[in-house]
Amino acid sequence: MNPNDPRNNAYGPPQQQQQQWAPQQYPPNPYPYYPPPTVAYETPQNDSEATTIFVLGIVGVTACGLCAPIAWAKGSGYRRTCQVMGVTPNGLATAGWIMGIIGTILIGISLLFMIIAFALGA
Repeated sequence: MNPNDPRNNAYGPPQQQQQQWAPQQYPPNPYPYYPPPTVAYETPQNDSEATTIFVLGIVGVTACGLCAPIAWAKGSGYRRTCQVMGVTPNGLATAGWIMGIIGTILIGISLLFMIIAFALGA
């Protein structure tokens, strides 16, 4: 037994030689590095306009349908302003904007049914 033989290593398993790869044999990285977002893309925590749009959207869908188009219009303006400023829109404003769209569609459907009912003389 030769003490310099790597197969007779008393401190661990036998060492295997590492295979050397040419740089062309490595596959390309499927996950490129993306840096973390900068401060400009953070959403503000206390945004009263977003809260207003959200409340108008809820009221427009549940109680008073006339608030729904207002929520839709204010939400569109808010999203446009955020896009110009390079800031992501607040989630409450987006939810209120969507509820404003849904409430406006519900108003349109109800008006359509009322027109049909009056036309049929019911």
